[in-house]
Amino acid sequence: VRYGLMIVGLLIGYMLLSIRSIGPKEKAARLLLGKPISNLSSGPAFIPAILCTAVIVPGITVQQELPTEPALLWRGKLDETGRRTDSNISAEEIRQGFRPEILVTFAGKPKSKDPFEQKVTAGITPVVAWKIEDPCKFISGVGSIAEAKKQLEDVATSFCPEHYASKTLQDGLLTLAESSKLFGERVDAKVRNWGVDIETSVIKSINPSHSLNAAIQKVGENLAKALAAVNE
Repeated sequence: VRYGLMIVGLLIGYMLLSIRSIGPKEKAARLLLGKPISNLSSGPAFIPAILCTAVIVPGITVQQELPTEPALLWRGKLDETGRRTDSNISAEEIRQGFRPEILVTFAGKPKSKDPFEQKVTAGITPVVAWKIEDPCKFISGVGSIAEAKKQLEDVATSFCPEHYASKTLQDGLLTLAESSKLFGERVDAKVRNWGVDIETSVIKSINPSHSLNAAIQKVGENLAKALAAVNE
């Protein structure tokens, strides 16, 4: 009887050790000896101790601004006028999570002297919103949230220079919807085997450099002066 009670106690202890709670905004993949075998939703879950583990993933949408979140976007050192003086990013800043802004040189053939038609450099901000639908497939296909974000960052940093190199800035601004569609196709191809649903993949904005903004402001000032002269 004593041994029977010990076995029962051990079984109860094992069961208690094997019960895990998945949070309301989480999903999980159950792994048997390191291999994903089944998906788990939020709530209590049985994860046999020793044999199995669980990898928790977000159950909500991951909103990713590329190449990184705005607070960690490295735009270089600026002087008192806002001009970029040093665009080099150090290894320490990379370790802290900073990433250089995606800069594109718009080198398309200009159709006029409009500042938007000249060869200029601008920052591009793509955004991808995605949600994990199949945790097992996600773990097998990409491995982790960090790796998924890195690979989407790589998609953005390769797509933007390639796509915009032959356009003028004006062309880029006028074709944001078309560019977003092409960017979305590139993202879809990358995540095909990840077990995720892409909710949004767009080119959020094109951000002209300080020098171009100054040139545009000067055009506006000259126009205002010309109008004032005509009205005198």
